[in-house]
Amino acid sequence: MGTYINIGSAGFQRARNSEYVDKSGLIAMVIELKYDKAVGTAISQIKEKHYPEKVADYTGDILLCGISYDREAKTHSCRIERWTV
Repeated sequence: MGTYINIGSAGFQRARNSEYVDKSGLIAMVIELKYDKAVGTAISQIKEKHYPEKVADYTGDILLCGISYDREAKTHSCRIERWTV
């Protein structure tokens, strides 16, 4: 089982620059949530707005996760892609 660190946007900068956080072997994940839109829209936004670049020095591989919720059908869809730096 891997090690995961959950840090909010306010704490990310401190942890990212901290010499006390061993970043090797950790996987970063960028998640974009949408409703009533195609799941590809979420992944496209992640790439277009360069979200992976914000955590590029955190790890080698980054998981991009787009999740879309359809309010009428009450279903969700998810797409996960690997972003290699």
